[in-house]
Amino acid sequence: MSHPEVITSVSKISIDPDGVVDWRYQDGAVVTLMEAQEETTLAADLIAENGGQGRLLIDIRQIGSITREARTHFASDTTSDLGAVGLALLVDSVFSKVIGNFYMTVSRPKHTTRLFTDRDAAIQWLLTLPPLERNPSD
Repeated sequence: MSHPEVITSVSKISIDPDGVVDWRYQDGAVVTLMEAQEETTLAADLIAENGGQGRLLIDIRQIGSITREARTHFASDTTSDLGAVGLALLVDSVFSKVIGNFYMTVSRPKHTTRLFTDRDAAIQWLLTLPPLERNPSD
């Protein structure tokens, strides 16, 4: 069964019926602020069309590089406003672990974030997170 998805210039983003947003970077992707803004816009639309909340599983194992401005953008209220319940970063290499740890410690994302090397463990953790509480005026 296929899931709703969008293709960006550097990634493919899909969402399953449980609200897990599978965000996979292309091999060697270079993510600048421009790509980050494109991704958050398209991901926000996808999430809004599919329940308004998403548990983000972001696979950065193939990423080539990401700029400071892009990391800051992803850690900002913009990403929290996507309806992100939580974020699991999927890493494997020393390089992707460095990017993940740097993102978590320096950028300080506003949503619950953990690093994982196992995809299934990441999904299981995401599914334990409670849904976002919404203001009745939203």
